[in-house]
Amino acid sequence: MKDKTNDTTDFDLPEKEGEPSSGGLIGFFLVMFGRLFQETEELRSQVKSLNAENAALRKEVEERRRNEEKLQLQILWLAQIVFGQKTERRMSGEDEEIGSLSDPDPTVLEEPPPATETVRKYAERREGSGAKRGKKNPDHLLSKLSTDPSVKKIEIVENPPEITGLTEGVNYKVISTKITHKIATEPRRYTLLIIKRPVVTFLSDTDTGERKGDIIVAPIPGEVLERSMADVSFLASLLVQKFVYHMPLYRAHDMITRSGFHLARSTLARMVISVSDLIAPIYHSLLSSIVQSEVLSMDEVPCRVGRDPDRPGKMNTAYFWPLFGDKNEVAFPYAKSREHAHVANILKDYCGYLITDGYAAYNRYVEQRKGAVIHAGCWFHWRREFIKAEALHRTLAPPFLTLIRRLAAVERQAKTGNYSLDQLAELRASASLPLVDEICALGHKVLAHESLTPTDPLRKAIEYGLTREAQMRVFLTEPRVPLSTNEIERLLRPIPMGRKAWLFCWEEVGGIALGRILSLVATCQLHGVDPYTYFVDILQRIRTHRVHEVQLLTPRLWKEHFADKPMRSPTEEHYRAQHPLHTG
Repeated sequence: MKDKTNDTTDFDLPEKEGEPSSGGLIGFFLVMFGRLFQETEELRSQVKSLNAENAALRKEVEERRRNEEKLQLQILWLAQIVFGQKTERRMSGEDEEIGSLSDPDPTVLEEPPPATETVRKYAERREGSGAKRGKKNPDHLLSKLSTDPSVKKIEIVENPPEITGLTEGVNYKVISTKITHKIATEPRRYTLLIIKRPVVTFLSDTDTGERKGDIIVAPIPGEVLERSMADVSFLASLLVQKFVYHMPLYRAHDMITRSGFHLARSTLARMVISVSDLIAPIYHSLLSSIVQSEVLSMDEVPCRVGRDPDRPGKMNTAYFWPLFGDKNEVAFPYAKSREHAHVANILKDYCGYLITDGYAAYNRYVEQRKGAVIHAGCWFHWRREFIKAEALHRTLAPPFLTLIRRLAAVERQAKTGNYSLDQLAELRASASLPLVDEICALGHKVLAHESLTPTDPLRKAIEYGLTREAQMRVFLTEPRVPLSTNEIERLLRPIPMGRKAWLFCWEEVGGIALGRILSLVATCQLHGVDPYTYFVDILQRIRTHRVHEVQLLTPRLWKEHFADKPMRSPTEEHYRAQHPLHTG
């Protein structure tokens, strides 16, 4: 036998070749199995480690891909801001929007006009070619500048210097007069109004009830704010400058100073706040009228109002919640934040159709009303999501945009054709409903067949509308519901335009005043009412107007009851008395 102490192997060898030992073979196989098992476990641990490493690498690659997409989107967004067009309208498919819906081929162009058709300007020139040169109609020239009879007119006679000292009829004769109209300004636009009010005492009793010794004095004409140095015309002009033309008060203050008057800028701010408090009942009546609408559009827009005590040098972000009703009125309620509770505080117990964007606050309010409010979605907000995704998906996103453009074309056809509500309902059922079905089906198809990550803008765009499909279909069953909230978005433009001019409201009371005055200004513009004339009238009328008829002072009803004979400012009454021919 072999000495086991000097054996370097792990098993016994047979003594003679060809005579295997059963114990040695078993040991051999056991050792081999042990080694295989150990190597298998090592391989399994290596595989597990490699799988974990592979998963980590996959996660890292996915994270880097997402970061790359995010950076790419940021670059595209920045390029759009710097170099891109600001409007969401696309030139592609414009023929499709303008053309008839019954024409399946949007590329078919209109037939050119006949070759014998005369160009209008050339025809006018030919018609006037036989007329004597130099004889232009002065009334025609005036109509190009202004046809308003209230425009102040100053006539200046400019004689040739050669006739100075000569006598007309002896040395020269006037054979004709050339009239030229030009628009001009006066150096000092602001006027110092001096009001003299005699204090009268009666020397005897009168038939009108005054007794001997009574002392009377006439009230100050055009006084709006008690013991204020501002006339109603000045206050109305200040409101128009700031809230119609977005002029900051410091610029108005500079103009007043250069006109020779000395007022503190804080005085102008106090005047605006005081006028806001004075017209508060009119604003609340306007808001109440809007909330009673059967179809209501709502949105929100931020504004910097007041200093933030927790962040030195920073401003608080407040919000206006514009409301547009079916009586063509708009209001801008002010709120400190964008919290959900503000929607309920503004709308209260509203019943009807509510058209909004996808902000969750509106959904929560509709749920709280338990069927009293029917929520409708905005199709152009959905379109905006596809526009964001268009840069990354140039083949998948355009079909959605084309279909939404065709939806807008249907609405445009109804608007230009002055369709009734019944006709609009029929048009939407025949033309809009198939388009809506096609958009939703295309969205489901893209989600099912395309591998889009959860953060992909196209997936977000599709899911934005599909999760609100019931809201997007409301306009199909109710013809009074518009396709989008574009109307209210146009009406809220004064706030972002003003932010670029006056930047912020220094105090919260300024934000409240901004919402009240802008509500009246925007509603005036909707009804074709001159804001200056309106403010001059209501600021004088409101002190003697009946409280229970305050709704008559809202722009819509004011136009019906008082626009024919509005109250004028003392300066305008004085000018009309001095120049009756110039005021019509």
